[in-house]
Amino acid sequence: MVPGKALEEIRNLMNRSTRSYLCGWSPFLCGLIALAGGLAVRGLIGSADAHAGDSGFPVAPVCIVAALTLGLGILVPFIFSLIRAGRNGIKLSFNANNRRLFVTLFMPVLIGGMMCIAMCTAKTGMYEWIPAVMLCFYGLAVYNLSKCSEPSLKWPGLILILIGLAACFLRQYALVLWILGFGGAHVIYGTYLIFKSRG
Repeated sequence: MVPGKALEEIRNLMNRSTRSYLCGWSPFLCGLIALAGGLAVRGLIGSADAHAGDSGFPVAPVCIVAALTLGLGILVPFIFSLIRAGRNGIKLSFNANNRRLFVTLFMPVLIGGMMCIAMCTAKTGMYEWIPAVMLCFYGLAVYNLSKCSEPSLKWPGLILILIGLAACFLRQYALVLWILGFGGAHVIYGTYLIFKSRG
């Protein structure tokens, strides 16, 4: 039988390993990346609307910006995870606990992404629904992640879901709500974590 002190040390180590990736600067910078990407897409769409006779919806440029935004949004937390884990003396590995976190986060994101691809390829054109789908599914992923990681994640998760639902009914403002959700929510939550760690 494991002594109480040893059990507590094991529990603390698992807790540190689970939360080692969660650094305030990570969501903060992801929010800035989302803001920049969303504003770039808005500019591309606005430019296309101004020259509607020459071009329609700028699918290729928007996809390039979206891919860059997604890539940077994944790369930044990964780099911060490595840095923070190194400072805490934790070796990151794809163990059972981290695999559970990975599935919890990326399963809803993957399903939402597949739905977005289907909407992009629909003949009728369903672009205005894409921001709402992304917000809702990502919000669900973040909310679920709070159950097996940092409990405070439930608040940005709920906010993202609510903004996504609002985008379902206010589709003319869908892109603005996407920027507000992915950009604003991440920046605010990242700021909260930064000040919390300093306190």
